[in-house]
Order: sequence, then structure tokens, then C-alpha cells
Amino acid sequence: MDAEPEITIRKLRENDHERLKFVVIATDGLWDKLSSEEVILLLSAHSARPIHPPIPKENLPSHFPQFEPGNIRPYPAEDLPDKNAAAHLIRNGLDGDGDEKVQEMILSLGGGAARSVRDDTSVM
Repeated sequence: MDAEPEITIRKLRENDHERLKFVVIATDGLWDKLSSEEVILLLSAHSARPIHPPIPKENLPSHFPQFEPGNIRPYPAEDLPDKNAAAHLIRNGLDGDGDEKVQEMILSLGGGAARSVRDDTSVM
């Protein structure tokens, strides 16, 4: 076992007319629940509308068409209420398909039960 962090450096620059807008640093608690594509769509929706009207996750592909038409993403319906992008990702990574009562129960778990349900989740 090694306590030294593994660090990878990548220069962010424009390439082939694409602009890199963000880097997500998160623990496995987030990546176990959301795919890279889902994180990109959630952050795109979050940054496109700093003051959000409600946008259910199931409507993200129509706002940000990055997939072929007819390729439906499995987003549960949930509004995007967070002003902070990291909190926005964590909330959307929780189980419960957007049900606030279920999410409150998940967040209120303590001890070993919490780790088995929500793991360690940090986002920067």
C-alpha cells in the first residue's frame, strides 16, 4: 500500500475547435453512480443556466443533444436546484430518482450503513 497520490498532468487547450471547459475531480462514490456522459450533461446544463428554471434530467439530452436521436439516456426525473456545481453532481448521484424523502433518508444514515449505501462521495 502506498500513501503517495498518483498524479496525471494534462494540458488543457483548444484542440480541433473543441473547448475544454472543466475538469471534474471526484471520488468513486460519484463515479459509481454517474457515467462521464451524465456528469458532462449535468454540468453543461448547470453552467448554461446559472439561475435555473427546473430542468428534469430526462430532458437534458434535448437541451444538449450529444447523442444520436432516439438514444434515450436513463435519467430519473429531478429538478436541478443547486447553485453549486459540485453539490449539483452529488445530489444527482444519490439514489432515490430525485425523491427528496428518499434522499433525506440516505443522507441521514450513519455508521456502516452509510458507507454501504452512499460510499464516500467528494467532488471538486
